[in-house]
Formats: sequence, structure tokens, C-alpha cells
Amino acid sequence: MKKTILFSLVIFVLGTQLVSCGDNTSTSSCSESGPYACQTGATEPLYTYQWALNAAQSFFAGYPLVADGFTDLNVEAVHKQGIKGQGINVMVLDSGIEINHIDLKANINPAMTWNFETGTSDSTPSNPGDAHGTNVAGMIAAAQNGIGVMGVAPRATLGGARYIDGYARTANQEVEAYGGAGWSKDTDVFNASFGSVPPLPLNFGRTPWLESLPNLRGGKGAVVVKSAGNAYEDRDIYECPQFQYGNSFYRLVSCANPSSDTERLTFPVIVTAAANAMGYKSSYSSAGSVMWITGLGGEDASIGNYGEAGSAANKQGPQIYSTDLMGCERGYSKNGVSAVRDPQFLIGGSPINKEKNPNCDFDQMNGTSSAAPTVTGVVALMLSANPNLGWRDVRDILRKTARLIDVDYGNQGYRNHQVNLTLNPTISNQTSKELVDGQTSARIDYGWQKNQAGIYYSNWYGFG
Repeated sequence: MKKTILFSLVIFVLGTQLVSCGDNTSTSSCSESGPYACQTGATEPLYTYQWALNAAQSFFAGYPLVADGFTDLNVEAVHKQGIKGQGINVMVLDSGIEINHIDLKANINPAMTWNFETGTSDSTPSNPGDAHGTNVAGMIAAAQNGIGVMGVAPRATLGGARYIDGYARTANQEVEAYGGAGWSKDTDVFNASFGSVPPLPLNFGRTPWLESLPNLRGGKGAVVVKSAGNAYEDRDIYECPQFQYGNSFYRLVSCANPSSDTERLTFPVIVTAAANAMGYKSSYSSAGSVMWITGLGGEDASIGNYGEAGSAANKQGPQIYSTDLMGCERGYSKNGVSAVRDPQFLIGGSPINKEKNPNCDFDQMNGTSSAAPTVTGVVALMLSANPNLGWRDVRDILRKTARLIDVDYGNQGYRNHQVNLTLNPTISNQTSKELVDGQTSARIDYGWQKNQAGIYYSNWYGFG
């Protein structure tokens, strides 16, 4: 078996093309009404920090070490035409959403919320540290209301469930979450910013919740956007391969293969990796053949006042600004946060915090958990512009309109070199792309996996 596809598709979406609106920024044909009709997110106080929506005019455009001033979702032209996710139901399956958040409640439909932990319709998490879902929800659909931030699809309808964190889900609960319950049955797009990457592939069996997805939306099929995982670098739960070249060792491939999670192998699921504000693959973002698209997730660490300090080379740069659990005793933005890895904006009581975020209702987050909702928001815009699109159409439009970024990724470091397939693999000085039966070396950029015998092998090479 031979394949020649790069192991990491480092691409992201051009929102204007996705909804076939061209580059026309005229509002003459705009059908949106209301005080913010046909306006961009510049109406929101924190929009300048939302580089993923407008990189060129963002605060970070003045910091070339962490942002290129170019990489964004290119959705402003769509917003100016009044396409902002109207009529589209987005379900955030996560740690829960604070349903009364000042920047979310206008878009939340109480009939589309559930808490599996309490068995009630209030998805607000009781644990003060469980801000993940509220962050994700804001990235997708924080309202355009002159408060805080704005989501990619600021007029989409939000639903959400406290579905992860602290308890085990049953098979029946999975079915309920993905359209099998009254509160989830009308979902158009599911956002799943969670998952696991087992060290070895799981058995691929029937998954009733996945099989039901094509039946939703009146048979057009619901879309699932799922995060790829943050296991590119060495993590405690993985054995990350090191490759020797000369007297040095390098970690040049993902520590885990996202394809080992069988939930990522079904067609309605769009697996999303992360890029940073420099237009490079985020340092943490898992890589593998199952990737379909790359959203914007920012870098691993964010320091300075707003995340402007550091450099992408040092894995430091801006993250994605969003909504947080309200108050300075809850969430990610709060009292007592350390300045070692976090910007002043998040530190309750700091001068910047008191000026821009005095109630700690907003914060920033990175990871493929942040990249997925940027794509979910774009999908909501697509469906808002053309509700007749099926789930296959959505996947194909993403593929055809995405733009390749980080084009030299495969040549960075020694990723285009061959590696000897041994228990302790070493980099050779060969860069041949050839793969033939019986070969004992293969290029790093074809992807790697570790088998039960502890031997590393290429994901693109079959041993019988």
C-alpha cells in the first residue's frame, strides 16, 4: 500500500468564497436589520484583539514576531452583506455554557440546552474552572451588541450541553447529544472541541450517533466539526518519538495519530487542526491523514499585556479572544492568575484587566479546541447563505475554497528526510520520496505511528 499525501494538511478557510459572495463589501443589498446591520465586529470593544476575524487591522498586526497581519478567516465581507449565521442552530457539546452570559444570552435558545450532570436544562457549569464550553460558544456566536467580543457567526442560534468533564457518558447519552433528544434534534452544526487520541487504533464498530447524523436537517445531514487534538509535542500520556541526527535529537512528528480515535473517521465529522497568527501550524496541533481543515487556534503561550510578547518560534503568541465564565473568581480570567504564561488581560486586578476586562467576563484560549469553533462559525455562515447545502457540500466547499498556508512545513527542520525504521529511529541524509516493498526507511513527513512491538512505522506504508 502506498500513499503520497502529506501527513498534515495545513489549510484554512476563506469565508468570503465559502458563501459565494465575492469581495463586494457594499451594503446596498444587505437584508439584515437592526442597530448593527451590515457592520463588522468593529462595533465591539475587544474586536481589535480578534485577529482571526481581521488580522490586518488587529492590535497584533503591529507585532511581527507573533502575527503576520494577514492570517484570518476573511469573513468581514460576508458580515458587511448581513450574513451572520441567521437561522442556523449550532450545538456546543462541551463542559457547558453559561446561559446568562452578557455576550451570549441573546443567541442562546433555552430549548436547546441540557446538563447531563444535573439532568436539567441549565447547561451552566457549577465548577468554577469549567470555562471551556463558554469560550467555545463565544468564538462561534458571541452576539454583536456593543459588548466584549463578536463570534464568527454572531446571529446564529446557540445550544449547548454540559457533556464532558468529570463524568462518564453512556451510549444513550451520545445518541441524545447528537440529535437524538428534543433539545438537540434541530441542530444544523455540532461543535465537538474534545476527544481522545489513544496510542493505538481502536476497533472500528458501529456508532449509532454517527449513523443518525445524515438524517438530520431534513435529510441534508448535520455537520460535526471536531478538534484534532493537541498531541503534537511530548505529553505525559504519550511516548513521543525522538529522531537522532548527528549528536542531536529532534521531535519532528506528532506524538499521537488522531486517526486512532474512530470518532474522527466518519465522513460527517470534519477534523480540524490549528494554525497560529503567523500562518504556521500551531506548535501543539496534532497532525495526521485524518485532518480535513485547519482553523485558527493561536499559540501555546500568550504573554505581555494581550498576548503580543514572545514569538511564534518560541511558541508564544496571541490566542483566540472569547467569552469567559462571568466574574473574577471563575473561569480562565480571574484573580490570582500567573503572569509567567498569561497576559495581563487575564489577571484579575491588573491595570490592563481593570481597564479592558474589569469583571473578568472575557478571556482567551488556544488549542484545536479553539480552532474547531472558528470553522464551525464559518460553516454556520455557509448554511445561513445557502440552507440547502448538504453535509457533503459543506465538506467539499471547505476543501475547494481553503487556502494553503505554511507551505514549507514539510521542509522545515528535517521533516523531508528519511528515517530508519528501528526501535530507536535515526534520521538519514536521504530525502527520497520513494516507497517500495521491503523498504526499511521512509520520510518523516509521511507520518508515523508506533506498533505494539514498539517499532515506529510510517502511516503511509503497509507491511503486508
